[in-house]
Amino acid sequence: MNQEDSIWGTDVGVYIENNSDRNVTIQVNNVSVNGYMLDPYFSCDVAAGKVAYTAISFDDDELTTNGISSFETMEFSIGIYDFSNWDIILVSDPIEVTFS
Repeated sequence: MNQEDSIWGTDVGVYIENNSDRNVTIQVNNVSVNGYMLDPYFSCDVAAGKVAYTAISFDDDELTTNGISSFETMEFSIGIYDFSNWDIILVSDPIEVTFS
């Protein structure tokens, strides 16, 4: 996590690897941090066969309003869409990440 270089507030670094032959857009859905539903800033386009280093960004005001001063858990699903026509390629089951 990074709070110093973020435009919005707090960032969670993400590494994305596209091993397919399609250009895709990756988004996160149904995001909760420490059990509180939040609306982060995140959408990433990744060309076929390429990787991306990016961040899921959270607004500090939204974190403060929900009493979140540190990330303990984050749960979300990942949506993968075809870049050219927005067809759904995959929507993942919920994923939970624990921070220590």
